[in-house]
Amino acid sequence: MSKGNWRTARVDLGVQPTPLIDASSVQSGLWIKDDGRVTERYGGNKPRKLEYLLHGAPNRIATMGAMGSHHCLAAAVHGLSMGHDVHVVTFPRPHTSHVELVLQPIAE
Repeated sequence: MSKGNWRTARVDLGVQPTPLIDASSVQSGLWIKDDGRVTERYGGNKPRKLEYLLHGAPNRIATMGAMGSHHCLAAAVHGLSMGHDVHVVTFPRPHTSHVELVLQPIAE
C-alpha cells in the first residue's frame, strides 16, 4: 500500500449507508440512525473502520479489548469472513447481561 493512499484504500465489507428511521411519532422531525443494519454480517459503526484496517492486513491478525467488546466481535466476524486467521485477546470487565449478549455469537 502506498504511503499517500492509506486513507482511501479499503476492503468492501458490504457497508451500506446508515438507514434512517422516521421517529416523528415520538417527536416532530426526529430521525434515528440504525447503524445495526449497515452490513448483513455484523453492523454498528465498527465495520466502517474495519474496512480500512483490514485492507492489506496480513493473513494472521490480532486484536484486543474488554470481554464483550463489540470491536473484537466485529473484527472476528469480518476478519474470518475474509479468510484471516483472527486472534482475540480479552481482558476482564464486570460481567453483565450486555456482555453475555455480545459473547453469545462467539460461543455458538
